Amino acid sequence: MKLFTMSKSLNFFSTELDLKSLLVDFEQSFNVKYVRAGLFDDSNTSIYHSVNEIAELGTTSSPDQNQSPCYLILSAEEEIQVNPIEQRRGGTKYAVNQSNNPESVIVRTGGLYGGSCIISGQIGTCTTHLKSLDMMNELTRIMTKNFTQIKSYLVGKEARRFMTKGYRLTSDARMSDDYDLVE
Repeated sequence: MKLFTMSKSLNFFSTELDLKSLLVDFEQSFNVKYVRAGLFDDSNTSIYHSVNEIAELGTTSSPDQNQSPCYLILSAEEEIQVNPIEQRRGGTKYAVNQSNNPESVIVRTGGLYGGSCIISGQIGTCTTHLKSLDMMNELTRIMTKNFTQIKSYLVGKEARRFMTKGYRLTSDARMSDDYDLVE
């Protein structure tokens, strides 16, 4: 079966409370697990069976959305596929990504950064696999129902309160505040 790639994603701003509320609601419709995505030194993966098990959710140590924690969301019974990648200078790294797990959705969490910013997050899929699209559609339904759209972003209730208190909502805290989300 050939999978065609496409991109369907939602950009958002959230706090831990906003994101947990979204994903707990999602877990009512789908029995899922969360797997830390990225490139790792060993093939052991960090697997969480509930969003409530993820300790660093809602915060990020990076000023850049692209460096925020990232998780695959996939069916609890689905086996995670880890791709070994030989390195030019020797050794092997192990990739956990959606390309090798097409029945998943990916979430880049973003969150509170540095006491004065909220870094944007993203939920999306790059496949047309039915399970992936079903999960993405449900996440979209829940998010559009519970978050407020401001320009091209969906903003969680608590993130919006932080925004009114002067927090920057941005994809990269190193950029000028001219690029921040404002109402």
